[in-house]
Amino acid sequence: MDEDRIKCPCIKCRNIPYRDSDTVKHHLYNSGFVKEYWFWDKHGETSIDDDNTSLGVDDLNTNLNEGECIYREMVIDAMAPDFNISNPEEEPNALDKKFFDMLEAADKELWSGCKNVTQLSAIARLLNIKSDYRIPEQSYDAICQLKNDVLPEDNNMVGSLYEIKKLIQALGLPVEMIDCCRFGCMIYWRGVKDLYRCKFCNADRYKQSKKMFSPLMWTISDFPAYAMLSGWSTTGLVKVTELNVDDVNKACSDHELFYTVMDVIAKTKDNVAARRDMKLYFRKRKGVKDDQRAYYALDKNQKKVIREWVEKLRFPDGYVSNLGRCVDLTGCRLLRMKSHDCHVFMQRLMPIAFHEMFPKHAWEALTELSLFFKTLTTTSITTKDMEMIEAEIPIILCKLETIFVPGIFNSMEHLPVHLPNEAKIVGPIQYMWMYPFERYLNQLKKDVKNKARVEGSVVNVYLLREESKFCSHYFEIGVPTCNRKLPRNDDGGGDEQPNDNNEILDIFSYPGCHYGRFRNRMLSDEELHAAQTYILLNKDKIKHYIRDIDQHELAAEVEKNFVVWFQNYARTIQINNKYIFSLSKMPFKRVKLYGVYFVNGYKFQTEAHGLNKSTINSGLCVSSQGGDYYGKVEEILEVEYPDYQIKTTVLFKCHWYDPTPKEGVKVHKQYNLVEINVKRKYNKFELFVLAMQATQFVHPRNLCSGLFSVHVVHIPTGCPHPQNLTLLLEDDDIALP
Repeated sequence: MDEDRIKCPCIKCRNIPYRDSDTVKHHLYNSGFVKEYWFWDKHGETSIDDDNTSLGVDDLNTNLNEGECIYREMVIDAMAPDFNISNPEEEPNALDKKFFDMLEAADKELWSGCKNVTQLSAIARLLNIKSDYRIPEQSYDAICQLKNDVLPEDNNMVGSLYEIKKLIQALGLPVEMIDCCRFGCMIYWRGVKDLYRCKFCNADRYKQSKKMFSPLMWTISDFPAYAMLSGWSTTGLVKVTELNVDDVNKACSDHELFYTVMDVIAKTKDNVAARRDMKLYFRKRKGVKDDQRAYYALDKNQKKVIREWVEKLRFPDGYVSNLGRCVDLTGCRLLRMKSHDCHVFMQRLMPIAFHEMFPKHAWEALTELSLFFKTLTTTSITTKDMEMIEAEIPIILCKLETIFVPGIFNSMEHLPVHLPNEAKIVGPIQYMWMYPFERYLNQLKKDVKNKARVEGSVVNVYLLREESKFCSHYFEIGVPTCNRKLPRNDDGGGDEQPNDNNEILDIFSYPGCHYGRFRNRMLSDEELHAAQTYILLNKDKIKHYIRDIDQHELAAEVEKNFVVWFQNYARTIQINNKYIFSLSKMPFKRVKLYGVYFVNGYKFQTEAHGLNKSTINSGLCVSSQGGDYYGKVEEILEVEYPDYQIKTTVLFKCHWYDPTPKEGVKVHKQYNLVEINVKRKYNKFELFVLAMQATQFVHPRNLCSGLFSVHVVHIPTGCPHPQNLTLLLEDDDIALP
């Protein structure tokens, strides 16, 4: 040892040069430890031959077999790697005693003869239940007492929460109170922990005041929560808020623009006072009368059409709340819309809602504003995209200023100018959402049981939750905890699939999960042939066997008898892959039909199954080199192939819309909005698609025409964690909270 430096035990340094701790960590991360360096003796350690060698956790774990006692392993993991018993022959100190008490509890049977449950496993499970469901302490003690009464008399069940906390308190992380400067300049820690004044602003460390001081990382506009947590009032003459994308998006879609367009009484910005201001300050608009309706303000009939349209909107499960409940039938307003609902309305529905009611220039300005927020809130952003919308947003706002009254354009409407630059600095917007912080503040408010001791309540519950969460990682498979909560649309993707030397085909192992009862039906010869043809032509491993065939000949075979040709081909060539050989055979005619199927993070329903539901999950989109194909799921079929091992795959039988450009599908070149004509059906006999290829789309109907506007939905809410969103979502999707 050399003061703050130690010998570096990496492969390159080989315990010769002295390095600082950060450099040693860097070397070990990159190169690893020197080989055969099992017993450390180069860093001031006592010789391994010394009789006073300390007893470490490895010595206590020598008799621990795999799977013998996971709770004993939990205790050892919690105490390692710094735990050492100074002298095994002496009476253990307080820390050693806690460790041995937990080891004893991990091995102690809950009652004599109980082989499956130990004292530590029982109290760990109970503690996790209390933490997940916020069971009050008195209720928890009553449950423990009831268990004591029910169990045999010689049971080792702990009788109260206090006793449980004493037993497992060593599993939690250490707690340390650290003071900070009242102005957030520094914290009194490590080398400066004994200072009485801030070394930056010279402010006193301790001061009697009714103000709370803490380091400022960010602010959240949830002042009722602040009042609850701090114990002090957050209202008064001076109030400071920090606005973010969520507030701006909601204000633009809900408060100013929408109320003005819908001409809501007492909410619209286009009122008598605004008209008088226009006469006073705008010479070009002096001819506008006070009672004259603006061309962007909808009349009574138009508002009725909008209201009925919103009432009938249906979306996939988990995409948005039921907007029909947000419609005010008397005032033609949208009420009780949550932040995410405003996101969806602004970024998805606004271009559709006003497409056929506004003049072209007004609709284009609103659509460009909608696309601005859509680009801003994508889950993966680039500097180029942010610079592009940063240059576009001033022009968009200028267009809006030529259309709407000046009263709309307060500070909230001008804030979008600064948002792209903020995104370039901090990254994707969804990592700055208020949602997780609001949820966490709500959780903290629920944790406060004693309002006279707010901080103590929060700390007590936090430490208890920390201990229970640590224990939950060691629970047996099948034990439900908050950490093992399944995603909203669970497709069973977490289960390991067999892989026989990479021979198994993904159509037989692709994760998917059906739901509900099934019924059987027989496929017709035409349907069976169409299903088998589609499966064979959409597998890359099948293309390997037909690469030498002339393309013209192949096209002819596809239309006529490709299925029979490939079956004979597989027999002649003698394919060794048993899965491909099974695939060459015709599947059974009898198939299973389901109403619901989960795959790729989506919930798909047949059109008949979701007919009377408030959500619609039958919209399906399949992408190919020839373009995108849109349709509705009519049947969900599980097809089985004959063999000694059960091999099944799932197909969707669909009603396809005509993909012909300008006739069945129209794409707006400037804004990339897609419209499909639901009255035109695809005339080619291709009924089926593999479930593994399917994505989902929503299709809100245009207000006047018979067309349906289409927006592809990627990965509904509830599937991925925030850190995985960038991998699962595509650029054109809304960042879901």
